[in-house]
Amino acid sequence: MQAKVVETREVRRSFGGNALLRVRATVAHDSYERLMTVPCLHEEHQSSFGQPALAPLAKTIESPDVVGINIEKLVQAPI
Repeated sequence: MQAKVVETREVRRSFGGNALLRVRATVAHDSYERLMTVPCLHEEHQSSFGQPALAPLAKTIESPDVVGINIEKLVQAPI
C-alpha cells in the first residue's frame, strides 16, 4: 500500500559549525574590538519555522535565526 498524501507537520533548521563574532569592550573613552570564533553544536542551535522553512534560503541572510543560530547561546558563550 502506498501513501496518497504526505503532510509536513514541522520544519526545523539547525546550524552546526563555528560562528565568527565581533566583540567590543568599552572602558572609559577607549574601545577594543576583536574577532572570536564560537563553536555551535547543532543540538543547541535549532529553530522551527513550519512550512515556510521548506523554501530555499535567500542569497543574503538578514537574520541568524533563519539558519537556526540561537543568538542567546552565542551571547552566553565563554570568552
